Amino acid sequence: MITDLICTWPRNCDYPLWRQMIRDNRPRFNEVIVAFHETNQGEDYREFVKQAMFSDYIHFVQPPVPVGIEDWRNVSVNASLLHSYNAPWVMFTEQDFYPSYGFWENVEELENGGCEVIAAYQGPRMHPCCIFVKREVLNKTSKNFGIVPDKLDHFGLFQKEILELGVKVGKVDDNKYHHLNGLSHNWSLASQGQQPNYEVAEFITWLIKCLELGVPIDQRFVGVAMR
Repeated sequence: MITDLICTWPRNCDYPLWRQMIRDNRPRFNEVIVAFHETNQGEDYREFVKQAMFSDYIHFVQPPVPVGIEDWRNVSVNASLLHSYNAPWVMFTEQDFYPSYGFWENVEELENGGCEVIAAYQGPRMHPCCIFVKREVLNKTSKNFGIVPDKLDHFGLFQKEILELGVKVGKVDDNKYHHLNGLSHNWSLASQGQQPNYEVAEFITWLIKCLELGVPIDQRFVGVAMR
C-alpha cells in the first residue's frame, strides 16, 4: 500500500511516543502531513516539533483560522489534502493511535481482499484515529470531516457518504492496535497542573514510555511529565 498520512496537531501538545512510531515506520508512508491547529491554551510546541521531526521528512501545514461556524478539524484536514495528491491511498490518524504486532499485515490483507476503505471502529463509528481510504473514493465525497451538531462527530458525515457509495469497507482487528482515548485532554489537564481524569494509569505509563525514548524531548514536556 502506498499511502499518505494526515493528522491534526494541537499546538499545546507533544507526542514523543507517536513521533517515535513515525520514525520507525517512515518508509511505509509517501507524504506525512501534519496540520497544526490553535488551542488557545498552554505551551506552543510547534517549532520544537518541526525541529524534532526534521529528519523524518514531515510536511507541516498551518491551516487558516476557522471563521464563524467553520469546524477546525475540517479546515485542518482539507488544508492538508492540498498537499496530498500522488499516493493512491490516504491514511487519516491521530497521535493516540499505535499499531501493534500484525497491524500492517492486517491492513495489507484487507487491501488485497478488495477493500477500498479500511478503518478502526469504536462501536459503529469509523474512528478517525485510523482510516485508510483510496483516493478515488475520497474524491467522490464532499470531503467534509467536521461535526454535524447534535448528530455526528468528526468524520461522521464522511463515514455516511462512504457507506452511501457502497464501497467495500474493511475493519481492522481490534487486537492489532492500541488507541489511547483521552490522551490530548489528559495532557492539557496535566500541563495546567490539574489531575488527568481518564484512564490515569495508562496515561502515566504513556508518559514513562515517552521519557525513555531516543527521539528529542522538550524540557517543558519533561517538566510536566515529572510532576
